[in-house]
Amino acid sequence: GNSTCPGSTIDGAVFQGNTAAAMGGAISFDAGATVTDTVFVANSTSGTNGAYDAWGGANVLVNDVFLANVAPSSGGAVGLGTPSSTLNATNCTFWNNNGGSAGGAIAAGEYGSSLTVVNSILYDDLPSELNYTAGAPSLTYSDIEGIAPDGSLHLIAQNPGYYIVHDDVL
Repeated sequence: GNSTCPGSTIDGAVFQGNTAAAMGGAISFDAGATVTDTVFVANSTSGTNGAYDAWGGANVLVNDVFLANVAPSSGGAVGLGTPSSTLNATNCTFWNNNGGSAGGAIAAGEYGSSLTVVNSILYDDLPSELNYTAGAPSLTYSDIEGIAPDGSLHLIAQNPGYYIVHDDVL
C-alpha cells in the first residue's frame, strides 16, 4: 500500500513475493522514506517499479538488497515519479531485476527527479541498470554494468560474480 507519512522508516525487513496492480510491488511512498538493511526479493507489479515506488519526497536506501523484482513498464526494482522525488542509494545491491522496457535496477528522471548512487552494485538487471531521462544522476564509488569506467568518480563495470546457490531463494 501507499504511505503518505513523511519520514517513514523501515529497518531490517524482508519483502518477498508481493504483487501490486499498478506501482510498487512491495511498497509505495508518496512522501519519502528511509529504508535500511532491508531485502526485496521477487516482488512484482503489472505497471511500474517492481519493488519500491517513490512518488515524491526524499527517499533514502542504505544497505538494501533488490533481487529478481519485476515491472513490465520500467523500474524493475525502484522507480521515482515526480519532480519532488529524490533517491539516495548507499551500499545497496541491485541484481537480476527486470524493468521491462527501461531501468532494470532504477528508473528515474522522467519528471526531473534526483538520483544519487554511492558505493553500490547494479548488475545483471534488464534491459539496463538505469533509466535516467532528465539531467544526470550522481554516481560514485559503484560497480554499474554498462557504464563507462571513470577513475575520478571511482566507477567500475565488472561482474561482481554473484551466483544463486538455491533456487528456492527466488
